[in-house]
Amino acid sequence: MRIKNKNNSFINLIFPTIVLSAITGVLSSITINIYKFLAKHLIHFSEQTYGSIGNKLWMLPVIIVLFVFVAWIMSGVYVKLPNIKGGGIPTAIASQRGIIKLKWRENLIGVFVLSLVSFLFGVPLGNEGPSVQMGCAIGSGVSRLWQNERKEKDHKAWERYSMTGGACAGFSVATGAPISGFVFAIEEAHRRISPMILISAATSVIFAGITTELIAPVLNVSKTLFPEAAMPVLTIKQVLIPLVVSVVVGIFAVVFLKVFVALDSLYNKKLNKVPHYIKILAVFLLTFVFGLISIDYVSTGHELAIHLLESSKPLWVLVAIVIVRTFLTLSANTNGITGGVFLPLLAIGAAVSGIVADILVDYFCIGNEYYGTMIVLGIVCCISAMMKMPLTAVVFAVEALGCFENIVYIILAVMVSYLFTEIFAVKSINDVMVEKREEQRYSDSKAFVLNKKVIVKENSFAAGRDISDILWPYGMIVISVDKEAAHGGSGLNEGDIVKLRCTTNNEEELTAEIEAIFGEQ
Repeated sequence: MRIKNKNNSFINLIFPTIVLSAITGVLSSITINIYKFLAKHLIHFSEQTYGSIGNKLWMLPVIIVLFVFVAWIMSGVYVKLPNIKGGGIPTAIASQRGIIKLKWRENLIGVFVLSLVSFLFGVPLGNEGPSVQMGCAIGSGVSRLWQNERKEKDHKAWERYSMTGGACAGFSVATGAPISGFVFAIEEAHRRISPMILISAATSVIFAGITTELIAPVLNVSKTLFPEAAMPVLTIKQVLIPLVVSVVVGIFAVVFLKVFVALDSLYNKKLNKVPHYIKILAVFLLTFVFGLISIDYVSTGHELAIHLLESSKPLWVLVAIVIVRTFLTLSANTNGITGGVFLPLLAIGAAVSGIVADILVDYFCIGNEYYGTMIVLGIVCCISAMMKMPLTAVVFAVEALGCFENIVYIILAVMVSYLFTEIFAVKSINDVMVEKREEQRYSDSKAFVLNKKVIVKENSFAAGRDISDILWPYGMIVISVDKEAAHGGSGLNEGDIVKLRCTTNNEEELTAEIEAIFGEQ
């Protein structure tokens, strides 16, 4: 990454990746810690209510009327703001890749409020997805407010870097795993490495972490997602433990992801004529019924996962938890109810590995001291297989669960579980939802292909930068670069002529994005 002069270096590198990313990290941390504080109390209230509602049957009509009203309100909001529907991570990924455009204020407020409503009702969704999406929206807002203040539209090219920093900060604060948040940008958001992506993500995560250290004790909010697991050190004699857990979770992940696609087709194609608020209401009512039976079936699954790390549950209970939570979580997600699936999926992974652990301990003479180890392996295999993020899974195991001494067996389990999803060619939840965003992008108008020839202008964003270090507009590829005679090297420089091929449905918007990168043509 080469910048032509000191002024351009500050404007196009230091300022967006350090200054804006730092501001994004601080604001994301403040917002998400307040959000976690409110979510903690609402979840606690919800769980207490489910525990006591059996003695207050007179409340049932009131609760049903409340469900109907909120479902109707939610469906109306989703019509106006479709990007706040469903899991926050796919939306954040799609916006970082330029597939969708966020209305950052509406997105931030809508996700904040509606996900809290989901927690209040006990819907089995988590707060990490909304945290990532809110961080992404804050990054967008910081960049846009700076552009509006300076009236410098040519710096729109900064926005997606700020959004990346905000998303990583959101993941970091929500999970208490800053390195995992940093890795998220590389493995899932952009699926490539570039200096600006790395610096933006790292800066936001660092400043979010510092801010969290100051704010979390004041709000009495936990800075970690799980307590450090007490895992006995595995040896080659226990290699069957990670192998068995990873094979079972890998097979379950394939079934789980196929069920997800089937439910998505059922709700959004076969039942597409059913009013949206009716489908949301159905999820609320099912959640309520199962919540009355056991809180293990509903809510985020955080307490369930922690409980399983510390002690076991009967085999039949775990089987019921896996079936019910799978159906409810996927039904909530496919119907667009605001909330994340990261933590609920970890809870399902913990329950699946709990089943394996019960069987191995009871029937195959595996020591009970390895029960927690198998739960941890199930959690990281879930991240690897269901979300298809193996690198993040390994880092998360070390960082959030303290599994450094068993890192070789963690890597083995992660790779085996991931291999099953590759063999059966299933896509992760995030990939399926991002692809739906791509389809929706052109649903209202027909896409067409344009060939563009542009000149790299002096002090533009592209000047002095490698092609690989630019977040290109969605649907754009570089065909060739005709170098200015005075310049050499592989990077872009002032006067270079770049030939582009673009797929778009809005030429005016495309032109604005091109000029934000190359300068006014």
